Amino acid sequence: MPLAIENSGKRHHRFVNLEGKVLGRLTVVSYLGNRKWLCQCSCGIEKICFSYNLISGDTRSCGCAKRERDSDLNARFWNKIEKMKNDGCWLWIGNKTRGGYGSFTLNRKRLLAHRFSYSLACGNIPEGLCVCHTCDVRLCVNPSHLFLGTIADNIHDMVSKGRNARGESVAGSRLTPELVSLIRYVYSSGEKTLDEIAKEFGLNSDYVSRIVSGKAWKHIAFSVSKPCRGFHHRGEKSSSSKLTWEKVRLIRDKYRSGLLQKEIADEFGISQTAVSDIVRGATWKES
Repeated sequence: MPLAIENSGKRHHRFVNLEGKVLGRLTVVSYLGNRKWLCQCSCGIEKICFSYNLISGDTRSCGCAKRERDSDLNARFWNKIEKMKNDGCWLWIGNKTRGGYGSFTLNRKRLLAHRFSYSLACGNIPEGLCVCHTCDVRLCVNPSHLFLGTIADNIHDMVSKGRNARGESVAGSRLTPELVSLIRYVYSSGEKTLDEIAKEFGLNSDYVSRIVSGKAWKHIAFSVSKPCRGFHHRGEKSSSSKLTWEKVRLIRDKYRSGLLQKEIADEFGISQTAVSDIVRGATWKES
């Protein structure tokens, strides 16, 4: 029988006799020295274990318990999959996230089903990488339809396939392509300022600025200097116009006589920007 105190260099550890104890599936057979014990698992396999692992409960079998748990886990996972014959997708029929991906619980931790499937087939997923779909089916967990990529790769794949919501397809969007064209037309004609357009359409002025500059609704083709033809009439034929050709010529005459643009704008009830565009010939061009 070993001494009650085991000397291990400079540090002294209190010896705990574990011989004959049953810890989980392990039965401690004998002490081997250097804090190691010879144990026998209930499955018949012998295993050498450290004192700390036995006392703390980290080691409770030769590894057979984990293999059984993994086997049960795999069975539980694959029972929630429906394999489709037409496109080869393996669809997850268990819980789903709000984003439409399959959801799986492991050790009280919520995992994405397609990531778990990839890790089962291909090993651990490196930190920071995404598991992307070649089939673009979020519920698919077929490992042959999955590949690793960075966040940038995932976004590029989404945009290149047109899967990103844009314009009126975005949930809660107030606008349509027709309204976007109208906003750009009204602004390009100089009839209203960004703030006036924003107030009329119930939008934020910064958002209107992004629309007219092309930073928002990029997929709707337009030209600020050349409004969409056939969609709205120009000049006094426009239903939203405050001016007529007679008033436009009068504005130009007043400007040539030396009247300030701000004074002209106040007199005719239009913006100073509209006056500037008129006197420069940017709008209301003489044919």
